[in-house]
This record gives sequence, structure tokens and C-alpha cells, in this order.
Amino acid sequence: MRIALFSDVHGNLVALEAVMLEIQRLSGESLIDYIYCLGDVLFGHSGGDAVMNLLDRHHVQIIRGNHDDDLVPVEVLGEDKAGLILRVHDWMKANVSPANLELLAKAPIMETVRLEDGRRLCLFHSNPADLWDMVNGQDPDGADLIRVFGPIEAEVIAYGHYHREHVMSFNEKLLINVASVDSFVREVKDHFARFTLLTSLPDRLVIQRHAVAYDKRRQSRMNRALHSPFFFE
Repeated sequence: MRIALFSDVHGNLVALEAVMLEIQRLSGESLIDYIYCLGDVLFGHSGGDAVMNLLDRHHVQIIRGNHDDDLVPVEVLGEDKAGLILRVHDWMKANVSPANLELLAKAPIMETVRLEDGRRLCLFHSNPADLWDMVNGQDPDGADLIRVFGPIEAEVIAYGHYHREHVMSFNEKLLINVASVDSFVREVKDHFARFTLLTSLPDRLVIQRHAVAYDKRRQSRMNRALHSPFFFE
């Protein structure tokens, strides 16, 4: 069984096109059984309905992220950061079809897949109980990891939200940040869209990280043309 995982597209159509082309190529070599996007699908760049159409054509299953509905915790984020987020949400309401916005808002928060070796793979965006939680950040606190991941009945846990990929073991669980498609939101910004490929075998799990170059300036031009209030690098 092969499973392609990515997160945090943030409306970056150009980056997503590069990722889907590479997944298509890999699937030609050996079938990819499932493709999951682990949230924050549209919020940000101007890809909008074109991003949703591309995911639909490739039968990508969507998990809901913190930006995939209207909830913006101003009291947590602060007025400055929340102001930009609210402007982006307003842009989305004016430029994305109501059907696609509803699809995102109703996407499941968590899914579980049974791997070939009998282990369970649990998929979500961040903390299933609080999608804005940064528990899976760069230097996660052990107590927070126990609080969030301890009760989850799965041996392998995959998520996004924090925009840098990692693989680590914690309390006999394997934790995987599957990587962000959009490189604008990464701590170290570059011209690569990223995803993770899991190959589940009867006796082991193989984890491969992929980085695909894309035309970052093309996405910026699209943002300007469509007056997206997001990044214009």
C-alpha cells in the first residue's frame, strides 16, 4: 500500500500542480492507493476553485484544517495577525464558490487507515480537539505531546499545520509532519513544494520525503492579478 500525504496548500495552485504531477509520475511506477491533503487547502493564495478542482480530479481526500472554516480566534492570535486572516477569509468568500467553501467546512477532522503491518495510521491537521494548537511545532513540549497524541489510538500519526516536515518517535508512536505544499509559509522559504510518500509493507513502513521545484513567481503574479491579500513575494 502506498499513501501520498501533504498539507497546507494555502491556495497555491502552481505548487499543487507540481506536486500532483510528481505523484502522477510515481503512481505510474507503482500504484498510489490513497492521496490525502491534511488541511489548510485554500486560505492564502488565489488558487481558489482551481485548487479544489485539481484535488477532485485526482481523488484527493481532504482533512479539515484550522483555516478551512470561518473560525478565527482573534483573542488568541492578536488583532494584527487576525486582521490579515479576516481579510483573506473575506477574499475567499468573494472569489470561491459557496459549494467548495462548504465542502471544506464539512471535511472530516480525522481519518484512520489500517496499514499492511496491522498498525493504524491516524491523519489530522494538528490537534483534533483544537485545530489552531501548535503542539507539533519545531520544539514540541513532551507534556503537550502526551496531552494531544497520548489518547489517540494509533501507532502512526500524521499531520501538518506546522510548516516544516519531521519524523520522530514518541512514547512508542511514530509522529510524521507530512510537509507543506506552499513554500511561502515555510520558516525557510524556497521554491519547492513538498509532500510525503508512505509505502506500507507487511513487515515495515517506508517514509520518503519529496521536494518538487515550482515557479513561485508565477503564483505571485496570479495573486496580484486576482487581488489576493496574501503574500506577494
